[in-house]
Amino acid sequence: KVEQLRAVAEKHATEIARLVLAWYFTRPSIDVQIPGAKHPQQAVDNLKALEIILSQEDIEQISSIFSSQAG
Repeated sequence: KVEQLRAVAEKHATEIARLVLAWYFTRPSIDVQIPGAKHPQQAVDNLKALEIILSQEDIEQISSIFSSQAG
């Protein structure tokens, strides 16, 4: 699953963790996100997820990756 996510992340020139945060922002069922940060710079880096514009195809692909049973 990580390799599948990596391909989408590379398409957006971002890290996998930031891509997943961007995907979380598209989920209406998620009310609150607490990605956690040990250092202030991590919090700033997490905010960069707001700059990622996911297409509907990206959203569906990531959703499919997370819903698939195979690793």
